[in-house]
Amino acid sequence: MRAHFCFTLLTALILFSLLPAQTTIPGNAHFGNVNEISEKKLREYLTFIASDQLQGRDTPSPGLDSAAAYIASHMAQWEYTPSGDSGSYFQKIKLLRNRIIPTKTFVEIDGKKYFFGEDMIASPAAINISAPLVYVSNGFIVTAKNINPYKGIDVTGKIMVVLGGYPQGVSFQDFSGKRGVDFDTPT
Repeated sequence: MRAHFCFTLLTALILFSLLPAQTTIPGNAHFGNVNEISEKKLREYLTFIASDQLQGRDTPSPGLDSAAAYIASHMAQWEYTPSGDSGSYFQKIKLLRNRIIPTKTFVEIDGKKYFFGEDMIASPAAINISAPLVYVSNGFIVTAKNINPYKGIDVTGKIMVVLGGYPQGVSFQDFSGKRGVDFDTPT
């Protein structure tokens, strides 16, 4: 994920450096500022974006803020019109971060505790409940393939136990159309 994000930031820098801003270099209208990019500049961009100084650019983090400021300063230098919030190069996006605390995440069945990472895995959830368990296979509904593991099962007030992965014969491409009608996921 971090390597992909580093690639995305570097790609943004390269693309914005190649595209013409409000002013173009004469004779380069078709290719933007392609003559202005060099191996040395690319190495400079990548060296900074991938540097230990940015501490992995986790979302959110001071390192990510520094990377964004670096990109914004180059966009200003290249005379791009800001189109972010309040006329800036930045756009605020609300994020939600879920975390699991392994020592506090467990399932108790008949007095025996099963701990996260050792005996089971679970999606992040901050809950403390006690309810009957109900097995729902993979938990995916794919109407076009007549897959509905909930048919004839009442999950109301119960904890669903879900097998990881897609049902046999189903791939990511099968999840198209309207969620809740054409398909649905265990979550």
